[in-house]
Amino acid sequence: RYRGTTWIHDDDCNCEYLISKYLEKNYIQTAYLICRVSTKEQTSCTSTSLEGQEHELRKTVLGRGYDRIKVYKISSSAYKNIPRVLENLTHSLKGGDSLWVWRVDRLSRNIIKYLDWLEKLNDKGVKINAFTEKLNYKDNKLDFIQKIVDAQKESHAIGQRVRLSYKRKRERGDDAVGNLKYGKNNY
Repeated sequence: RYRGTTWIHDDDCNCEYLISKYLEKNYIQTAYLICRVSTKEQTSCTSTSLEGQEHELRKTVLGRGYDRIKVYKISSSAYKNIPRVLENLTHSLKGGDSLWVWRVDRLSRNIIKYLDWLEKLNDKGVKINAFTEKLNYKDNKLDFIQKIVDAQKESHAIGQRVRLSYKRKRERGDDAVGNLKYGKNNY
């Protein structure tokens, strides 16, 4: 019967908090790369968005003194709620770590939900960076926040246009949008 320690690769672990505690004791800093798309359809093999975000973010953090790179790929909206993986990371991120996103709007499109979260991480000493805009939250709070507000406005405007389109199609007598009948869920 084996009683020793078994090595499990970092990518196969689902215990980031425990790993984080170990890394903190050993002064190991992590760059967390957050790659997000809004829908599951955008994760298909024909889409390169998640892969492209990861590739560019990896190139950016290499050589910046991080001992570890951890990638999280998220395929869900970040408008109504903070994705669970990001909420869980709140407890794992520690001072000296950094969080990288492709663009600010990949992190969030809802200033109300994210402002407190961003402040908690900033207070812990976590560096929050947006690659495309070349912004970090600590040094450019107002610009960072404005980008989230702009993304929230854009999301709201898109939602209004879609609702208007659906309303018009119902008024016209159309019985479906695409392949989905009105009032039906595609589950």
